[in-house]
Amino acid sequence: MLRDAREYPLVSLLDAILMMLMWWYAERRNVAIKMKYSSTDWAEKIVRERDEKSRRMDVQTSHYYTYYVLDGDRNAEVDLNARKCTCNVFQLDQLPCAHALAAARKVGMPRYELASQFYTTEALIAAFAEAIYPVGHVDFWNTPEEVSQLTVLPPIMRPPSGRPRKMRILSQGEQKMRRKCG
Repeated sequence: MLRDAREYPLVSLLDAILMMLMWWYAERRNVAIKMKYSSTDWAEKIVRERDEKSRRMDVQTSHYYTYYVLDGDRNAEVDLNARKCTCNVFQLDQLPCAHALAAARKVGMPRYELASQFYTTEALIAAFAEAIYPVGHVDFWNTPEEVSQLTVLPPIMRPPSGRPRKMRILSQGEQKMRRKCG
């Protein structure tokens, strides 16, 4: 995105970065507003795929919110109240795994209640709700007088430790030696 802009002077580079961020935020905000589900499209796709897997699983009730889910090769214990599964996918993604979806179907719990609030469209819209404003030209900045009179000097650089490397000027006809490992 900044291939051309990285050749600009510093202030122009920062303006290009600011314009890019303004465009990204506006684009993502518009995408989030147009989403048709209560969860984001990405999360909805993952939950649908896991829901298809969960339809082939058998669920046994263990305790109030605890279920033992048999899926053939990797059985798991699910606690819907604590939002935990022994496969650890539920805890890592904070999206219901196939085992949790199978247990939720048995109880009659909607699958959207199991997903974290971070995956809702409201959270996505809130993430990109703030506007990024352009800085404007320097002539229109309100700079306090005490700040504008300050002179900013470059940092004091300490020479690196160790013996300095000297660059030798090659004589006529002399070539730089290249070392090759044998």
